Amino acid sequence: MKVKLEIKAAWIGAAVVVVLIGLVGSFQHHHIARDVRAVLQTQQDALGASMAESLGDKLEMYAAVLEQGATAIDATVLADTAQLRRALARATGVRALFTGAFVVLPDGQLLMTEPPRPDDKPINLADRDYFQAVLAGRAVSLSAPMVARARHRAAVVMAVPLRASDGRLLGVLGGGIEIERDNLLGRLGSLPVGRGGHYEVVTQGADPVYIAHPDRSRLLKPASAAGHPGDLVTTKPVRRADWALRVVLPAAEVEAPIHAAQQRLLLQLTLLGGASALIGWLAMRRLLRPLTALHQAMRSWRASPGQPLRLRTSLPDERGELAREFEALARDARQREAELAAVSDASPLGLFRAGIDGRLSYVNDAYLRMHGVTLEEVRAGRAMLMPAEQREAALQSWHDAVVHGHGFSSVRRLQRGGGARGTSTATLAVRCAPLVVDGRLEGFVGTVEDVTERTAAEDKLMAVNAIFDATTDFVVQALPDGRITYMNPAARRAAGIGLNEPLGERQASDFHPAWAHERFRKEVLPAVLQRGVWVGDFVLLDGQGQERPISHMVLAHHGADGRIRHFSAVMRDVSAERQAEQEQRRQAATLRSMTEAIPAIMLAVGADGRFRFVNSSFERWHGLARGSVTGRTVQEVLGTDGHLLQQAWVARVLAGDTVRYETGEGLCTALGPRHLMVNLVPLRLDDHTLDGYVGVAYDISDRKEQEARLEALSRTDPLTGVLNRAGLQQRLDQLLQEARSGHLALLYIDLDHFKPVNDQHGHPAGDALLRQFAQRMLAIVRPTDTVARLGGDEFAILLTHLRERANADRVAAKVVQAASCPFDLDGTFVQVGASVGVAVASAAEGPMPDAATLIAQADMLLYRAKRAGGSRHMAEAVGA
Repeated sequence: MKVKLEIKAAWIGAAVVVVLIGLVGSFQHHHIARDVRAVLQTQQDALGASMAESLGDKLEMYAAVLEQGATAIDATVLADTAQLRRALARATGVRALFTGAFVVLPDGQLLMTEPPRPDDKPINLADRDYFQAVLAGRAVSLSAPMVARARHRAAVVMAVPLRASDGRLLGVLGGGIEIERDNLLGRLGSLPVGRGGHYEVVTQGADPVYIAHPDRSRLLKPASAAGHPGDLVTTKPVRRADWALRVVLPAAEVEAPIHAAQQRLLLQLTLLGGASALIGWLAMRRLLRPLTALHQAMRSWRASPGQPLRLRTSLPDERGELAREFEALARDARQREAELAAVSDASPLGLFRAGIDGRLSYVNDAYLRMHGVTLEEVRAGRAMLMPAEQREAALQSWHDAVVHGHGFSSVRRLQRGGGARGTSTATLAVRCAPLVVDGRLEGFVGTVEDVTERTAAEDKLMAVNAIFDATTDFVVQALPDGRITYMNPAARRAAGIGLNEPLGERQASDFHPAWAHERFRKEVLPAVLQRGVWVGDFVLLDGQGQERPISHMVLAHHGADGRIRHFSAVMRDVSAERQAEQEQRRQAATLRSMTEAIPAIMLAVGADGRFRFVNSSFERWHGLARGSVTGRTVQEVLGTDGHLLQQAWVARVLAGDTVRYETGEGLCTALGPRHLMVNLVPLRLDDHTLDGYVGVAYDISDRKEQEARLEALSRTDPLTGVLNRAGLQQRLDQLLQEARSGHLALLYIDLDHFKPVNDQHGHPAGDALLRQFAQRMLAIVRPTDTVARLGGDEFAILLTHLRERANADRVAAKVVQAASCPFDLDGTFVQVGASVGVAVASAAEGPMPDAATLIAQADMLLYRAKRAGGSRHMAEAVGA
């Protein structure tokens, strides 16, 4: 809403009056608030001092009552529990003031409580601060707030000494004050201060806690700073205790009288401001009456610019001066508008003006002709003149221009005309700039240019240039004297000329060797002059001066008078094709040599199952000539089975898989039974069609024999020649899987006293003893049984197909006996022993155990035999 000048002036006057009154009121308010707070602070300090003094007096009274009760308890009373309880019960002052009373012996042991505790569990209070203070000689001790051990409640304890007539300490009399009850502390926490204030009692020191507080859940918890910001707080120390009394009055209650005065002042300022605004408005309305009349005249002229102005220019006051100046300004504006209209009508460009909503407010005649529309059709908006598929993009461009306040340029195609004359497509270039008045966007002005013919010519030229720029062929144009005028990017790169480097005076002959230029003069040029075109093979010099073979086409371009204006040449570098052909021939020769030099069998079979190629290794292995193989099927050459191209693997490779397999042992070849590794790879054409397969076979017979030898060595102990641990494990797994009947026994053997042999006679002597012991065990067992050395002086025997368990015991006894016989070590006789653990399993008694269970059983029995003294065996069935 527009605010009139007279109202603005009235508001300003009223605001000045209000501000002045407000400054005076604020000064008065500040002093009143300070004085009120000072009075309240004085009153609260007096209240806090009085309450702290009263609390100290009450604590002294509590102490006096407790001391009076202590005089009734002497050594005789302490010695008699019943008499002590009666003494505590008669101490009515103690019972009235304290929650409970108790007596503690000098060693800290709790003797009695009144009222009695629900349990008799012993409690020692020697670590309590009040007890230690009494022991230190203090007449009355007041504890820190705590949770009492006897009753498990928050309390403070007051304690006095119990002394004999000779001054000797008999014990401590204590009275508890539970701070959550309605006593001197509980009542103090619930007492109000004013309407919303309260009292707090906290301990003094580094870590204060609450002793009294209106919120009893905060008792014994760490005390924070009193009150909140703005609250009135008074803190006074409490006599007889290391406590502080806080009096807290909320800020809201402190500020209440101040807020009342502030509200009265605000009401007074509001009334004064309203009155000032009304008086100012009446005064300004009378003073500004001449300007109001001039403003009405301006609005009338703006609504109808062609109408004459009705101004009272003859008035001698300010109104007359303003009227005369405005009349001169309007005359100048009409003259400039007439000049712009004449220029617009004569311009070949379409001119327009549009508001920020996109609607056109002005167009000239050229604009209407370019769009083929009438003035009435234009009023619907510029975007409505465009095809529907372009309208969305145009509206988005217009929206962006309005939002960002910048101009834009665009090229649009539209259909124009219609009726009997038909329609045509026009290409219009639109340029638009923002119309900004006093920093505010009022609309846009712009021009429209018909660029239909120019755009068509540019499109054709751009298409040709794009082809020339993108092609890998060399495109060159030259004048009849041989001077080059154009080279496309591909030709420039080939000649070593930069893309933006001027061609200067370069001649076509600079890029051909002398003999080629002579051929051009004698062969090419006459053919071009006669037929207008020549096509053939030629040679070009590149940027390094090297000759490149090219496919060359030369065209002659004639002018209107029939004379040649320039020549065009299109050249294609065919050096890659020439090199590819040569490389293909080289690769074919290399491949033939490699297939003959490789000792592996190589073959190629088509999708029809016929051999296409075999190498000389195939001939040697199969004893067949190459000519008798190619063109024939695999079955015709090798038979149906028992050859390297096994039918199952051939089916997989013909399904598109690459396969790798080994033939079985004893594959019959012309060189005898052999073991082969065969690789079959699908043969695919460029379109990925499967066209057969390629096979490569390697003789791996020697490798297989070597693997077998290494596997046997890996299972044999190199010192004794018997199996090692791995060999035993493999043999045991095999026997457990094959066991169907009879018994199977595993003997674990450890030589006794073997270490002294190594220590006294050396490791060679120990190795000789191990070899002799292995031979003795081989002599004991059957050929079907297994002897193994597990490592060090540990051996094992695996007995199979036993008819009865006693056979295993007999073999174990023989082992013990064989080990106990002296061993001849190069003339030195030594004697050792053997401990044997025998684990027996039977297939007839249930499932055979696994190898780990059998080994664990034998190992356990072995160590049981050794613990029994050695040189013996112990046997047990698995699971017994």
